[in-house]
Amino acid sequence: MPAHVKPTAQWLAFNQRLLQGEASLATLNEPGFYDPEIVFFADELDRYTDTPEFSMIAPDGTMFVTRFASAELNYVTRWILYNGDQQVAAFALPATCRPEGFLAAQRNGTLLQLEPQQTRTFTVTTGIV
Repeated sequence: MPAHVKPTAQWLAFNQRLLQGEASLATLNEPGFYDPEIVFFADELDRYTDTPEFSMIAPDGTMFVTRFASAELNYVTRWILYNGDQQVAAFALPATCRPEGFLAAQRNGTLLQLEPQQTRTFTVTTGIV
């Protein structure tokens, strides 16, 4: 758990329920449980699909979609936070590694380094359906 996360007893209990499959975040209808933040990581997506696709439906029925190639972006983060300052429902943040920093990526073998003038392209389709 990152140092900036200061869990409450209620938050810890909710996370335990999530871990045990007794609670779900399929519907974001309990904002009191989303402070501090809840962050999920999905690793090595290429084990499951060549083209991961994530969707989220807003209360008004609007569907948001994010799609990308796991050969380019093999990780995804879901970040949920609800407090007086921020309301975040980041349902799919594609990445080349977990957002844990340079040293963690280096340790995990997911660090990408580019030479001067070298470029790399990543394609992400995101939008409203």
